[in-house]
Amino acid sequence: MKTIGTGWSVFKKNLKLIFSKPYLLLPMMVAWGVFIYTTYWFNTNYNLAEMDISMLLLVLFGFIFLSTFTIGVASLFVLEMLEQHETTGKINPFKALLDMITRDLWRALPIIILWSLVDFILTIIISILDSGRKRKNRPRRSKGPIQRAVEAFRDLVRMGSMTIFTVIAWENLGSKASFDKGYSVFKNRFSEMLVGFGLNKIFGLILVIPIIIVSFALRAGVLPFQTTSIALIIYISVVWSLRKLIEQLFVSELYLWYKHYELTIKKADRLGTKPPSSLYDVPRPSFSDKNYDLLKEHDLL
Repeated sequence: MKTIGTGWSVFKKNLKLIFSKPYLLLPMMVAWGVFIYTTYWFNTNYNLAEMDISMLLLVLFGFIFLSTFTIGVASLFVLEMLEQHETTGKINPFKALLDMITRDLWRALPIIILWSLVDFILTIIISILDSGRKRKNRPRRSKGPIQRAVEAFRDLVRMGSMTIFTVIAWENLGSKASFDKGYSVFKNRFSEMLVGFGLNKIFGLILVIPIIIVSFALRAGVLPFQTTSIALIIYISVVWSLRKLIEQLFVSELYLWYKHYELTIKKADRLGTKPPSSLYDVPRPSFSDKNYDLLKEHDLL
Protein backbone atom coordinates (compact mmCIF):
# COMPACT_ATOMS: atom_id res chain seq x y z
CA MET A 1 0.00 0.00 0.00
CA LYS A 2 2.91 2.35 0.72
CA THR A 3 4.17 1.87 -2.85
CA ILE A 4 0.73 2.62 -4.33
CA GLY A 5 0.30 5.65 -2.08
CA THR A 6 3.72 6.98 -3.04
CA GLY A 7 3.09 6.43 -6.73
CA TRP A 8 -0.27 8.20 -6.56
CA SER A 9 1.29 11.13 -4.69
CA VAL A 10 4.05 11.49 -7.31
CA PHE A 11 1.46 11.23 -10.10
CA LYS A 12 -0.70 14.03 -8.63
CA LYS A 13 2.25 16.35 -8.02
CA ASN A 14 3.48 15.86 -11.57
CA LEU A 15 0.07 16.84 -12.91
CA LYS A 16 0.25 19.94 -10.72
CA LEU A 17 3.69 20.77 -12.17
CA ILE A 18 2.41 20.42 -15.75
CA PHE A 19 -0.54 22.73 -15.12
CA SER A 20 1.75 25.31 -13.46
CA LYS A 21 4.37 25.05 -16.26
CA PRO A 22 2.47 23.98 -19.39
CA TYR A 23 5.43 24.83 -21.65
CA LEU A 24 7.04 21.59 -20.44
CA LEU A 25 4.47 19.89 -22.68
CA LEU A 26 5.70 21.59 -25.86
CA PRO A 27 8.72 19.32 -26.59
CA MET A 28 6.50 16.23 -26.54
CA MET A 29 3.91 17.94 -28.73
CA VAL A 30 6.61 18.84 -31.27
CA ALA A 31 7.79 15.20 -31.22
CA TRP A 32 4.23 14.05 -31.91
CA GLY A 33 3.83 16.63 -34.69
CA VAL A 34 7.07 15.60 -36.43
CA PHE A 35 6.08 11.94 -36.38
CA ILE A 36 2.53 12.56 -37.64
CA TYR A 37 3.68 14.92 -40.40
CA THR A 38 6.34 12.43 -41.54
CA THR A 39 3.76 9.63 -41.58
CA TYR A 40 1.37 11.75 -43.64
CA TRP A 41 4.14 12.76 -46.08
CA PHE A 42 5.27 9.13 -46.49
CA ASN A 43 1.77 7.80 -47.11
CA THR A 44 1.18 10.56 -49.65
CA ASN A 45 4.33 9.82 -51.64
CA TYR A 46 4.78 6.05 -51.28
CA ASN A 47 2.58 2.99 -51.64
CA LEU A 48 3.16 0.30 -49.02
CA ALA A 49 1.25 -2.25 -51.11
CA GLU A 50 4.00 -2.15 -53.75
CA MET A 51 6.83 -2.88 -51.32
CA ASP A 52 8.31 -6.31 -50.60
CA ILE A 53 8.73 -7.68 -47.09
CA SER A 54 12.33 -6.49 -46.64
CA MET A 55 11.41 -2.93 -47.63
CA LEU A 56 8.36 -2.99 -45.34
CA LEU A 57 10.54 -4.07 -42.42
CA LEU A 58 13.02 -1.30 -43.21
CA VAL A 59 10.20 1.27 -43.31
CA LEU A 60 8.83 -0.08 -40.02
CA PHE A 61 12.22 0.25 -38.34
CA GLY A 62 12.63 3.73 -39.80
CA PHE A 63 9.36 4.92 -38.28
CA ILE A 64 10.12 3.24 -34.95
CA PHE A 65 13.52 4.94 -34.84
CA LEU A 66 11.89 8.28 -35.71
CA SER A 67 9.43 7.77 -32.85
CA THR A 68 12.07 6.84 -30.27
CA PHE A 69 14.44 9.57 -31.48
CA THR A 70 11.85 12.35 -31.25
CA ILE A 71 10.64 11.16 -27.85
CA GLY A 72 14.27 10.89 -26.68
CA VAL A 73 15.10 14.42 -27.83
CA ALA A 74 11.93 15.79 -26.22
CA SER A 75 12.68 13.94 -22.95
CA LEU A 76 16.26 15.25 -22.81
CA PHE A 77 15.03 18.80 -23.47
CA VAL A 78 12.48 18.52 -20.64
CA LEU A 79 15.12 17.02 -18.33
CA GLU A 80 17.52 19.89 -18.99
CA MET A 81 14.76 22.36 -18.06
CA LEU A 82 14.00 20.33 -14.92
CA GLU A 83 17.69 20.38 -13.99
CA GLN A 84 17.66 24.17 -14.15
CA HIS A 85 14.44 24.26 -12.15
CA GLU A 86 15.84 22.01 -9.43
CA THR A 87 19.20 23.81 -9.12
CA THR A 88 18.38 27.51 -9.62
CA GLY A 89 14.58 27.76 -9.59
CA LYS A 90 14.63 29.38 -13.04
CA ILE A 91 14.29 27.86 -16.51
CA ASN A 92 16.08 29.06 -19.64
CA PRO A 93 14.69 26.99 -22.56
CA PHE A 94 17.37 28.18 -24.98
CA LYS A 95 20.21 27.06 -22.69
CA ALA A 96 18.37 23.78 -22.08
CA LEU A 97 18.07 23.21 -25.82
CA LEU A 98 21.77 23.99 -26.37
CA ASP A 99 22.86 21.67 -23.52
CA MET A 100 20.63 18.91 -24.87
CA ILE A 101 22.11 19.15 -28.37
CA THR A 102 25.78 19.60 -27.43
CA ARG A 103 26.03 17.52 -24.24
CA ASP A 104 23.24 14.92 -24.01
CA LEU A 105 22.18 13.81 -27.47
CA TRP A 106 25.37 12.06 -28.54
CA ARG A 107 25.44 10.04 -25.29
CA ALA A 108 21.75 9.20 -25.61
CA LEU A 109 21.99 8.06 -29.24
CA PRO A 110 23.21 4.47 -28.43
CA ILE A 111 20.31 4.13 -25.96
CA ILE A 112 17.84 5.39 -28.58
CA ILE A 113 19.18 2.91 -31.15
CA LEU A 114 18.97 0.03 -28.64
CA TRP A 115 15.45 1.07 -27.65
CA SER A 116 14.49 1.21 -31.35
CA LEU A 117 15.80 -2.31 -31.98
CA VAL A 118 13.97 -3.77 -28.98
CA ASP A 119 10.78 -1.91 -29.91
CA PHE A 120 11.12 -3.13 -33.51
CA ILE A 121 11.28 -6.77 -32.39
CA LEU A 122 8.40 -6.35 -29.94
CA THR A 123 6.27 -4.61 -32.58
CA ILE A 124 6.75 -7.55 -34.97
CA ILE A 125 5.81 -10.02 -32.21
CA ILE A 126 2.69 -7.99 -31.37
CA SER A 127 1.75 -7.83 -35.07
CA ILE A 128 2.07 -11.61 -35.42
CA LEU A 129 -0.03 -12.19 -32.31
CA ASP A 130 -2.56 -9.60 -33.43
CA SER A 131 -2.90 -11.14 -36.90
CA GLY A 132 -3.83 -14.45 -35.29
CA ARG A 133 -6.87 -12.76 -33.76
CA LYS A 134 -8.14 -11.51 -37.15
CA ARG A 135 -8.38 -14.64 -39.27
CA LYS A 136 -10.98 -14.65 -41.98
CA ASN A 137 -14.38 -16.20 -41.29
CA ARG A 138 -13.67 -16.20 -37.56
CA PRO A 139 -14.91 -13.80 -34.87
CA ARG A 140 -12.19 -11.51 -33.61
CA ARG A 141 -10.82 -12.76 -30.32
CA SER A 142 -9.73 -10.54 -27.42
CA LYS A 143 -6.05 -10.09 -26.68
CA GLY A 144 -4.47 -13.08 -25.00
CA PRO A 145 -2.19 -12.95 -21.95
CA ILE A 146 0.95 -13.29 -24.07
CA GLN A 147 0.09 -10.29 -26.25
CA ARG A 148 -0.86 -8.21 -23.22
CA ALA A 149 2.41 -9.13 -21.53
CA VAL A 150 4.45 -8.19 -24.62
CA GLU A 151 2.62 -4.85 -24.92
CA ALA A 152 3.20 -4.12 -21.23
CA PHE A 153 6.87 -5.04 -21.58
CA ARG A 154 7.13 -2.66 -24.52
CA ASP A 155 5.79 0.18 -22.37
CA LEU A 156 8.20 -0.69 -19.56
CA VAL A 157 11.12 -0.63 -22.01
CA ARG A 158 10.10 2.95 -22.86
CA MET A 159 9.99 3.89 -19.16
CA GLY A 160 13.37 2.23 -18.61
CA SER A 161 14.81 4.26 -21.49
CA MET A 162 13.39 7.41 -19.93
CA THR A 163 15.13 6.53 -16.67
CA ILE A 164 18.43 6.24 -18.53
CA PHE A 165 17.76 9.58 -20.25
CA THR A 166 17.46 11.10 -16.78
CA VAL A 167 20.92 9.83 -15.85
CA ILE A 168 22.35 11.13 -19.12
CA ALA A 169 20.88 14.61 -18.62
CA TRP A 170 21.73 14.97 -14.93
CA GLU A 171 24.99 13.06 -14.49
CA ASN A 172 28.38 13.43 -16.14
CA LEU A 173 28.47 9.80 -17.30
CA GLY A 174 28.97 8.07 -20.64
CA SER A 175 26.39 5.96 -22.44
CA LYS A 176 27.41 2.63 -20.82
CA ALA A 177 27.66 4.04 -17.28
CA SER A 178 24.33 5.86 -17.73
CA PHE A 179 22.69 2.63 -18.93
CA ASP A 180 24.05 0.68 -15.95
CA LYS A 181 22.94 3.27 -13.39
CA GLY A 182 19.56 3.86 -15.02
CA TYR A 183 18.89 0.12 -15.25
CA SER A 184 19.92 -0.33 -11.61
CA VAL A 185 17.48 2.32 -10.43
CA PHE A 186 14.73 0.96 -12.68
CA LYS A 187 15.28 -2.57 -11.34
CA ASN A 188 15.47 -1.52 -7.68
CA ARG A 189 12.38 0.70 -7.90
CA PHE A 190 10.44 -1.60 -10.24
CA SER A 191 7.36 -1.75 -8.00
CA GLU A 192 7.04 2.06 -8.04
CA MET A 193 7.54 2.01 -11.81
CA LEU A 194 4.68 -0.46 -12.18
CA VAL A 195 2.43 1.79 -10.11
CA GLY A 196 3.29 4.76 -12.32
CA PHE A 197 2.69 2.65 -15.42
CA GLY A 198 -0.72 1.53 -14.13
CA LEU A 199 -1.81 5.02 -13.09
CA ASN A 200 -0.84 6.44 -16.45
CA LYS A 201 -2.82 3.70 -18.19
CA ILE A 202 -5.90 4.54 -16.12
CA PHE A 203 -5.38 8.26 -16.75
CA GLY A 204 -5.09 7.54 -20.48
CA LEU A 205 -8.34 5.55 -20.49
CA ILE A 206 -10.14 8.47 -18.82
CA LEU A 207 -8.78 10.90 -21.40
CA VAL A 208 -9.93 8.62 -24.24
CA ILE A 209 -13.60 8.84 -23.17
CA PRO A 210 -14.15 12.28 -24.81
CA ILE A 211 -12.60 10.95 -28.05
CA ILE A 212 -15.09 8.06 -28.11
CA ILE A 213 -18.04 10.36 -27.41
CA VAL A 214 -17.03 12.88 -30.10
CA SER A 215 -16.40 10.06 -32.61
CA PHE A 216 -19.94 8.75 -32.13
CA ALA A 217 -21.28 12.29 -32.45
CA LEU A 218 -19.42 12.73 -35.73
CA ARG A 219 -20.86 9.49 -37.14
CA ALA A 220 -24.33 10.61 -36.13
CA GLY A 221 -23.82 13.96 -37.88
CA VAL A 222 -24.45 15.92 -34.69
CA LEU A 223 -21.19 17.90 -34.91
CA PRO A 224 -19.61 19.71 -37.89
CA PHE A 225 -17.04 17.39 -39.45
CA GLN A 226 -14.16 19.73 -40.35
CA THR A 227 -14.07 21.86 -37.18
CA THR A 228 -14.57 18.87 -34.90
CA SER A 229 -11.90 16.81 -36.69
CA ILE A 230 -9.33 19.59 -36.24
CA ALA A 231 -10.26 19.94 -32.55
CA LEU A 232 -10.05 16.15 -32.16
CA ILE A 233 -6.56 16.02 -33.70
CA ILE A 234 -5.38 18.78 -31.35
CA TYR A 235 -6.91 17.00 -28.35
CA ILE A 236 -5.27 13.67 -29.31
CA SER A 237 -1.89 15.38 -29.68
CA VAL A 238 -2.25 16.93 -26.21
CA VAL A 239 -3.32 13.60 -24.66
CA TRP A 240 -0.43 11.69 -26.27
CA SER A 241 2.10 14.36 -25.24
CA LEU A 242 0.67 14.61 -21.73
CA ARG A 243 0.98 10.87 -21.12
CA LYS A 244 4.58 10.75 -22.38
CA LEU A 245 5.52 13.78 -20.26
CA ILE A 246 3.90 12.25 -17.17
CA GLU A 247 5.93 9.08 -17.70
CA GLN A 248 9.14 11.07 -17.98
CA LEU A 249 8.39 13.17 -14.91
CA PHE A 250 7.40 10.08 -12.92
CA VAL A 251 10.57 8.09 -13.58
CA SER A 252 12.76 11.19 -13.20
CA GLU A 253 11.32 12.06 -9.81
CA LEU A 254 11.85 8.49 -8.65
CA TYR A 255 15.44 8.72 -9.86
CA LEU A 256 15.86 12.00 -7.96
CA TRP A 257 14.50 10.35 -4.83
CA TYR A 258 16.92 7.42 -5.27
CA LYS A 259 19.76 9.92 -5.73
CA HIS A 260 18.89 11.54 -2.40
CA TYR A 261 18.83 8.08 -0.83
CA GLU A 262 22.34 7.26 -2.14
CA LEU A 263 23.75 10.60 -1.02
CA THR A 264 22.18 10.22 2.44
CA ILE A 265 23.88 6.81 2.81
CA LYS A 266 27.24 8.36 1.86
CA LYS A 267 26.73 11.14 4.38
CA ALA A 268 25.89 8.62 7.12
CA ASP A 269 29.06 6.64 6.29
CA ARG A 270 31.18 9.79 6.57
CA LEU A 271 29.64 10.86 9.85
CA GLY A 272 29.51 7.37 11.32
CA THR A 273 25.75 7.56 11.85
CA LYS A 274 23.07 5.01 11.05
CA PRO A 275 22.22 5.01 7.33
CA PRO A 276 18.59 4.87 6.13
CA SER A 277 17.32 1.31 5.91
CA SER A 278 15.09 1.98 2.89
CA LEU A 279 14.18 4.62 0.36
CA TYR A 280 11.14 5.55 2.44
CA ASP A 281 13.38 6.74 5.29
CA VAL A 282 14.51 9.62 3.06
CA PRO A 283 12.17 12.58 2.40
CA ARG A 284 10.81 12.35 -1.12
CA PRO A 285 11.75 15.34 -3.32
CA SER A 286 9.20 16.88 -5.65
CA PHE A 287 9.39 18.92 -8.83
CA SER A 288 6.32 20.89 -7.77
CA ASP A 289 7.70 22.34 -4.52
CA LYS A 290 10.00 25.35 -4.11
CA ASN A 291 13.06 23.37 -2.98
CA TYR A 292 16.19 22.90 -5.08
CA ASP A 293 16.27 19.11 -4.96
CA LEU A 294 18.91 18.23 -7.53
CA LEU A 295 21.63 17.94 -4.90
CA LYS A 296 25.31 17.26 -5.41
CA GLU A 297 27.35 15.24 -2.96
CA HIS A 298 28.90 18.31 -1.30
CA ASP A 299 25.42 19.65 -0.53
CA LEU A 300 24.97 16.95 2.10
CA LEU A 301 28.23 17.59 3.96
